Amino acid sequence: KLTEVRDQITGSHLDRVNSFCKVLAISLRNMDSEYKEILTDSYIEQLAYASMMHDIGKIAIPDRILCKRGTLTESEYEEMKNHIHIGENMIEEISAVIIKKDLFNMIRDIIRNHHENYDGTGYTKGLAKNEIPLCAAIVAIADVYDAIRSKRPYKPAYSHEYAYEFIINQKGKKFFPVIVDAFINAESEIIKIYA
Repeated sequence: KLTEVRDQITGSHLDRVNSFCKVLAISLRNMDSEYKEILTDSYIEQLAYASMMHDIGKIAIPDRILCKRGTLTESEYEEMKNHIHIGENMIEEISAVIIKKDLFNMIRDIIRNHHENYDGTGYTKGLAKNEIPLCAAIVAIADVYDAIRSKRPYKPAYSHEYAYEFIINQKGKKFFPVIVDAFINAESEIIKIYA
């Protein structure tokens, strides 16, 4: 709700990321993967809820950066990356009143790690492969897919085909291979959600 007050585009993005995460997690559970037992109904519900917090730190990013038309400068990009630390600090401050500690831990893991890449080239810690929590790895694909499809001040909206190709090409680089496979299996549902 805080992000919607500031930016309706981000609010809609969070709603779609919530739905994409649920569909990806169910698709992954239906595959024969090492994550099958982790992906209980309870885990998936918490993931969908927690995913909406991934960019909470952006409410503290100045409009001159958040709403800039055109490419960010290197220093602006570094400032934008701070949304991870800001979000993590925000959630830490309210951790005492969050009764469900497992939910808090998932929210923190998502905020902290949704820009980490499978091959270790992401930020902020350069984590790789299974160092990245599963919940953050699922959010990463949902977040990128929606960002590519959505019009932003600095770019036009791109087609499903463009986003699909990007995600396929990042298998084993930016994204977990098995989650990309889950994305492929859930393609028709993802198209419906975005529509």
